[in-house]
Amino acid sequence: MVFFANNDFTSLFSALSYLFKCMLDQQEKFENPYLAASEFRRISERFIPEIENSGLDVSSKHLKGLIGESYSPHFIDFVEKILRQLMGK
Repeated sequence: MVFFANNDFTSLFSALSYLFKCMLDQQEKFENPYLAASEFRRISERFIPEIENSGLDVSSKHLKGLIGESYSPHFIDFVEKILRQLMGK
């Protein structure tokens, strides 16, 4: 069972839904590494604040200052940490 500090399941669901919707609606952008990084950065502007409001114990500080295509693998790792927490791992 996942513990939420402030029990804000709405923020968590909204953030994940937004991420998956963007990825499905604009699949072609994720075929090019440069465009993928740019799109992940755009998605992050809404995704990260909602995740932080959800009460999950994750930090996005490591994403700040990343430039270019290096953003993508770090953002994907961030999302994987969120999903692992939800699965209790």
